[in-house]
Amino acid sequence: MSDIHSNNFKVAAENSQRYLVISCSASLTLYLLATLDKIEKLKLPFVTFEVDGFTGLLAFFLLYIFSGIMLWHQASMARENLKAIPELSTRKALMLNPSVICGHKYIRFLASIVPVALFGMAMERAYHNFPAALLMVSFFSIPYYFSTQTIYELNKLN
Repeated sequence: MSDIHSNNFKVAAENSQRYLVISCSASLTLYLLATLDKIEKLKLPFVTFEVDGFTGLLAFFLLYIFSGIMLWHQASMARENLKAIPELSTRKALMLNPSVICGHKYIRFLASIVPVALFGMAMERAYHNFPAALLMVSFFSIPYYFSTQTIYELNKLN
């Protein structure tokens, strides 16, 4: 039974890293788009047609939120699978998996707040209003706060 949990942990760790990269890319793209004066047309990745600027911004904004929710879900799955493994040596070996969420606790923490920081910089750049940017980051980054806590809890399990 612990083989199933071990495999599930590895998959969840890989998916967590994947969604972390996607969220970093989405928030970095939002920041780069916020530096532009005017956005008329955008060509989205994996789409063959151009969209207007608002639709493109909305797509990256929704991608940021969706990837945060998926990061939280996958990190929770990794935590639950690691909890289900009774052998401490197996849990320690799994935490050596080459994934960001299996790294040192400070690397995990830093990696999980990078998308939030980039998103905050994008919102401040777009609105030129720090309180409004802080309010938007506080609300739309809630899944990242929970995923940071979940990723941090992995350290307690080994």
